[in-house]
Amino acid sequence: VQNARGETMTSFANAEGEELAGRPLGAHEVHAFTDLVSTVGWRGGFYLSPVKVRVGADLAIGPNTAGEDTTTLISGGHAALRWSDLHHGLGRGDVEIVVELIARDYEVDDYTDDPDGTPVSGDETTYAAGSLHDVGLVAQVEVGLAATWSAGLRYEQATGSGESVGGRAADPLRDDRWRLSPLIAWRPLETVRLRLQYNLDHAQHLDEDLVHTVWLGLDVLVGPHSHRDF
Repeated sequence: VQNARGETMTSFANAEGEELAGRPLGAHEVHAFTDLVSTVGWRGGFYLSPVKVRVGADLAIGPNTAGEDTTTLISGGHAALRWSDLHHGLGRGDVEIVVELIARDYEVDDYTDDPDGTPVSGDETTYAAGSLHDVGLVAQVEVGLAATWSAGLRYEQATGSGESVGGRAADPLRDDRWRLSPLIAWRPLETVRLRLQYNLDHAQHLDEDLVHTVWLGLDVLVGPHSHRDF
């Protein structure tokens, strides 16, 4: 259970002065348990050499400030499968598959947008009360090339329904988008991973149809730890 307001709580009360779906957000006060965000999660899995399977689900519900008594529900699930005899990393010919799915239902009150800012301008557009639906998917396959090297391919997609103010295609938080990312990783130690990833992005709100980026990431695990299956 946690505070619904803050910069990392975009789907709930958000930070003061921010907006979502083009709607200005109201104030948020805490008077009852229902004014907080509640999150519950479940994890499970099994190991049958050389296959390891992990599954899980999460659910978060709490208030948002896009109307009176409006709420947000976020649900997600993931599954991962690894074919490997190693305690960490991927050996030659080993395979890891990971799939994650997340959905958001964001309730809103009706809203009238007046670009001119005058009471009667003739340019007003009214958006009906309802629920904005958004869904995202991530899928990745990674294959071991050698004892410390692996390569993979990741695909991500997000879409939704329910209009943002000015249209969902122009909303950088709710437009349709996809990303395709080949990657290569080097694990010289169990506690160190260096990953090089190229991204081909398409998002409706961007001026360019396709965007190219390259990421270089370093993960270092410090302190006592157990062998991780994934």
